[in-house]
Amino acid sequence: MTAFHGWISENLRTVLDTLLGGVAAAIVTVYVSNRQEKTKISLNIINDYLQKYDEMAVVRHLLENPSELAGATEINRVKSLGNWYEIVAALYNSRKADRAILKQIGIKKQAQSFYTAAMKASMNGPSLQKAVSGWIELKQLTQ
Repeated sequence: MTAFHGWISENLRTVLDTLLGGVAAAIVTVYVSNRQEKTKISLNIINDYLQKYDEMAVVRHLLENPSELAGATEINRVKSLGNWYEIVAALYNSRKADRAILKQIGIKKQAQSFYTAAMKASMNGPSLQKAVSGWIELKQLTQ
């Protein structure tokens, strides 16, 4: 056995431990970083949710009373909120947001309730049907 082979056999364990330790540290760093990013996205969603709370009540009333969806302003209010829910659903479905947080806060349930009400209201006229049919992520969230 040469001196090089002797060195390898003596130090191979140390080299492998060092390499594996580096890989493990990198994996932990990626995991923690992803977790922090999910939490950050979820907190931004919650902040938006709280800011939209009054608007959600108005839109809910409009969806429960489809006869009041006569004007473009009312339709656009529903579409705007629906588009926001669509983004939230996309983040939820793709696991970019922390699902447990959004579920616990009640945003998932609110999104599902909104979609169900919008589907029902869209049956009363074509003005909302196109928007509702485009909310693919929101539809998936309700299934």
